[in-house]
Amino acid sequence: TIARLLSLKADLSNIGPAVNLVVAQRLVRKICSRCAGSKTVDAQILAQLKKELRNLPKNIKIPALGPELKVPQAKGCSFCNQTGYRGRVGLFEAFLVDDEMEKIILKNPPLGVLREEAIKKGMITMYQDGLIKILEGKTTLEEVERVTGNE
Repeated sequence: TIARLLSLKADLSNIGPAVNLVVAQRLVRKICSRCAGSKTVDAQILAQLKKELRNLPKNIKIPALGPELKVPQAKGCSFCNQTGYRGRVGLFEAFLVDDEMEKIILKNPPLGVLREEAIKKGMITMYQDGLIKILEGKTTLEEVERVTGNE
């Protein structure tokens, strides 16, 4: 959002004070409720989940990440037109522009620095939100990776 406003020639000194919240969203296909299966995750995916979800804010509750963890698997039926998916669900990331973030924005940092600071302040990334939605049984890892570009 900040980069886009700058590309539109917005004055940097106006961006921080004018923006209260920055939100990004992508839609992923939702697992079909009629034919959804599940599979036990392999060790590599389990390690990936643990790595990506290790620094979540304390108020975010997720299931135990153990070797018995099962995640949704798309199968396909007549209800979902043999795709395994029906409907969509949003993946989000958002950060609040408080006084500290406003000062950082005014320094015009690289986007990576801004992102790191937002994560330090408790932002859940879109990819992490997708992983949480997988653990909630709403979508699949393949779908989250396809939409977020993480692999």
